[in-house]
Formats: sequence, C-alpha cells, structure tokens
Amino acid sequence: MVVKKEYISINHKIIRYSILFSILTLILIWYLTSFLTMEVKELEESLIKQDMQRVLQSIDNEIENLKSANKDYANWDDTKNYALGMNDEYIEENFMDETFENNRWNILIIFDKDRKSLFEKNYSLYENAEIEADKEIEKIIINQKLLEKITDSDKTVSGLIKTKKGEMIISINPILTSFKEGPVSGYFVTGRYVNEEFLDRIKKITKYELNIIGEKVVKPYNISLLTLNNIKRAATWATIEADKELIKGYLQVMSIDDMEGIIIEYNKKMGFHIESKKTIYIYVGVIILIYFANMVGIIIFFSNRFIRKLKYILRKMETIISKQDLSTRVRIDTNDEISVLGNTFNQMLGTIEELNQKLAYKANIDQLTELPNRHHFLELMKEQLKEEKGALLYLDIDKFKEINDSYGHFTGDEIIRQFVISLNTIMLEDDIACRMGGDEFLLWTKYGNIEELEKRINNLLKISEVPVEVAGNNVKCMPSIGIALYPVNAKMIEELISKADLAMYKAKNNKMGYCYYDKD
Repeated sequence: MVVKKEYISINHKIIRYSILFSILTLILIWYLTSFLTMEVKELEESLIKQDMQRVLQSIDNEIENLKSANKDYANWDDTKNYALGMNDEYIEENFMDETFENNRWNILIIFDKDRKSLFEKNYSLYENAEIEADKEIEKIIINQKLLEKITDSDKTVSGLIKTKKGEMIISINPILTSFKEGPVSGYFVTGRYVNEEFLDRIKKITKYELNIIGEKVVKPYNISLLTLNNIKRAATWATIEADKELIKGYLQVMSIDDMEGIIIEYNKKMGFHIESKKTIYIYVGVIILIYFANMVGIIIFFSNRFIRKLKYILRKMETIISKQDLSTRVRIDTNDEISVLGNTFNQMLGTIEELNQKLAYKANIDQLTELPNRHHFLELMKEQLKEEKGALLYLDIDKFKEINDSYGHFTGDEIIRQFVISLNTIMLEDDIACRMGGDEFLLWTKYGNIEELEKRINNLLKISEVPVEVAGNNVKCMPSIGIALYPVNAKMIEELISKADLAMYKAKNNKMGYCYYDKD
C-alpha cells in the first residue's frame, strides 16, 4: 500500500528552509561567539592560577631549603653537646655573621630539652650585621606550642608565622646525634623574613612581577585550595578587570596556626584573551560571509537542479524497466512532488529484490552458522573434485546432545557458533565448509602433504580444548574428525562423505580426536 504524502511546492520549500536555516545559523554563531570568548577568559584564569601555583611551589622550596640547612645543624653531636651544656665554644665557632649570610637566616634560636632558650641571634641580611634580638618570635613559638608538636625524633615543624615586623618562614628540628638518634636534647630554630629580599628571589625564579599586599582581598567563588610538603594550607584565585583587560592572580599562604598569613598579587595583561577575541571576531565574520555566499549558491543550485532531477528520475525508471535490473534505485533525498514517484517505485523494487534474496539465502545457507548447507556444498564441490588431491573432513561435536539436554537449545546454538569460529581459524582461502545438520560439519581442503594437514587439525583440537563461556557456563567444543582423502579413498563426493563419516565414528568411539578412513 502506497502512503500518500502531502505535496509541498518546491519553490516554497526552498524559501522556507533557507529562512529557517539562516535563523538557526545566526543563533548558533551568536552562542558560539559568546561561548568561545567565555572559554578564553576561563583559560586566562586557569593560566594565572597555574602561575600562582608555581609561586607557591617556589615558597615551599624556600622553606624546604631552610629546613634542610636546619637539619644539618640540628643532627650534629656538637649541637647536642651544646644543648646539654657541654660545649661552650660551639656558638663562637659556628655562628658567625657569614653563617647567617650563607644560609640567609634572619634568626637563630636554640632551646634545651625543657624548652628554655639557650641562645638567640637576629641578623639583618640588608645591613649584613647582627641586630637586637626579637623576643616576639620566641614568644610566638612558645605561645603557639610549636615545640610541643615535635613529639619524637622524626617530627619537624616548618611553615609561616606572623610577627609585628612581618611574616617569617621558620623551621624547627629536634636536636639529635650525628646519626639522627634520640632522645631529643633540644630544639634548633631558624627563620627568614618574607620581605622584599625574599620576594626578589621568588621573582627571579618564577620571572613574575609579584607584590605582597597587606589589605584583605575579597575571595571569589572560584578559589582553589592547595597543600604542599611544608605549606599545609594555601589558596589561589583570579579576578578580571574587563575594562582594563587586566587579570590579577592572588596567592594566600596560611600561617602555621591557620591565620591568614600573606597574600601575594600578580598582575598581567590578558594578552591571550585580547588576541583570541580578535581572532574569534574575524573568524565569525568570515563564517557569516561564507554562509550567505553558500545560501545564495544553494538557492541557485536548487532552482537549476530540480528540473534536471525530474528528467533523471524518468530516464532511470525507463532503464530499470527495460533491463529488468532490480538492484538499481532512483536516488531521492527530498519529500516533494518529485520524490513521490521515485520513492514508490523504489519501495516496489526493494520488496521484490528482498524476497528474491531471502529465497536464495534460505536455499543455500545455514541460518545459524551462515555456512553453506549440504545442498549448496555439493554444488560447490563439483568444481573442487577436478583438483589433483584433497581431503574431506567430517566433524562432529562431542557430547553435544548432553550439552543440549543440560543447558538448553540456546546454549547448544551458541556452542555451534563458537565451534564455527574455531573452525574458521584453520581454514585456508580456498577451503569450503558446510553444516550438514545438528552438530555435524564438512570441510573440504587441498593440502600439500599429510603433515601439513595434521598440523592444522591438531591446531583445531588444541583451540577446542579451551572452554568457552556460554550463558554463564564453561563448555568445551571438542570435535571428533573423520578424514577421507581424494582420490585415494574415493573419487565421488557422496562416497567421500560416507567414508569420512565412518572414519569420524571410529575416531569418536576410540576417542582418538581424528582418524583417517581405512577400509580394513
């Protein structure tokens, strides 16, 4: 039954689709432009956050360097003896001004095991001279109970503290022997101010123009929290000043007592955003020009081609009828007046061709395995028996009935399909296989010598030994194989099948895997 479709004027369709497509395209371009510019801004934010993470890593490295130098002194017998009151020359011999300059220390404090200060020295790296000791740092260490956090010889404390003179990174190590053995004899404390000299080192490492800002900054929603080896809590975020095309990156390093610590600012022009925005606008403009040029071309194309297409359809139909070629089709991609005739005719041709193909397929092919059936196999073998020599293999799956009875016919069918997959692995290009019915198969193959043939058969048996999982069950698809040789055992295909069948039963009864036909 042919379904009647509503006719739509071709000219109306061209105009209607052109207007609709134009509107949708312009809307898409507008959204795409907004999306791309937003993506570029987000990329700028992501990049400056990565910059601030590099700054944070550099600060963490500074603390790590301070901690490393601290550890060298803290794990030393001379330091231990001093902490126990047995090395009076220790300070004079080791802590000259050069020691502070080389290690870039601003402060050194040594506590005994009872957490009483034994020695304290402050040093100005700007003036290259010792200055008056800042007792505030000692009070901070005591008040915040930083020494108490070192509960055993493996514990250390490092990070940022806030003083009236500014922020400082410190490192506290337990005083041990040169072999890093306890018990803890005291505490070795070194510190370095986070000042312009400190920031200049970070600038040289990162190549960024950085500033330490004192005022509080409003944190946006897109803040990222970070943790490193020595800095337990830090945050980065970014703000954009669109009118100035400027982006600002911020890094806040929390102090050891989880106070606000320091905030470092990095300003840079959104160069990538500026250039990308220009590129996007140029790209969008080019797209719009190309789009309108294409639309004009499409309208002209449709106007010229529809009449030609109608003539093409009529000629195609005449050719199909005259040559009776059911595989030919009229190519129609629209639903207008022209397509009604073509689609109806194609539907009729398709139905007839499909029925012919189904009949031919069912007549020659086994539907479960898609191998030739016995009838088609015998037709194919008419040409094969003209060869000089060949072998016919009769294959039967062992214990197939038990498998069907135990697991059901669905599993049995799947076993058949799995066995055909295994059989395909040993087949040569010119081999012919068929399903006789049930679990029985035939395979015709040409061979150079018996050893080559047996190698392929043994490969099949080896593959078949591996169980396959079917419906949750592991089942083997082991075959018994009977072999009849052409023309040694027979010259007619029916006789070859009969003798291969006998050989197969002998192989199955004797559990031999495969067996050649032997009249005796």
